Amino acid sequence: MNSMHFIVHFDRSSSTLLELETFEDGDEAFERLLAIEMDFFGTCIDVILIGAKSEAVLRRLHGEFFAGDESNTIRKISGVNSSAEGPSAN
Repeated sequence: MNSMHFIVHFDRSSSTLLELETFEDGDEAFERLLAIEMDFFGTCIDVILIGAKSEAVLRRLHGEFFAGDESNTIRKISGVNSSAEGPSAN
C-alpha cells in the first residue's frame, strides 16, 4: 500500500481540527501546503503535512489532532490542487 499525504489544519487556541486534506501524490500535497501556509502565518492555525499509510493510521499516530472528532465531522477535502482557495470560512 502506498502512503497517503494529509494536510492537517489545526487551531492551537481551541485544540480543534478544522480541516483535513487528503492526497495520493506527495508533490501535489507539498505544492498545496506551500500555496496556503502563508495564509495562516501569524495566526493560531497550524497547517501541517503528514504522510501515513491511511487516515486510520494517521488518526492512531497523531491522535492529538483528532481528540474532539469522534463523530468524524471535520471538513474533509480530497485531492485539492494548488490553485484552490486558501483558508475556509468557518
